[in-house]
Amino acid sequence: MIYPYIGKSKTPVRRWNSHIKNLNIGKSSYSKWKIYLLDNNRANYDCILMVIPEVAISEPPIKGFPKTIGSIEYQLVSLASDAYPDTLLNKEGNRR
Repeated sequence: MIYPYIGKSKTPVRRWNSHIKNLNIGKSSYSKWKIYLLDNNRANYDCILMVIPEVAISEPPIKGFPKTIGSIEYQLVSLASDAYPDTLLNKEGNRR
């Protein structure tokens, strides 16, 4: 099963650590993450963190859209929502 999450951060490792900490707590939107991703506080799946630096982005994911980081995040969430409508972990921007 694939449970994607799209995010942006100037400090991705710090942000990832924050997600892991909140996942363990399991409150708010992380309660869904905990149900999907953990079993007895152990990961059900391998996790992959992909970091793409801003300077590596030459084109927006959706042609004709802006290339700002905020816009790209929104575009990627929209595309991921189409591809993974039942498992995308993002709350904001997800079409569910």
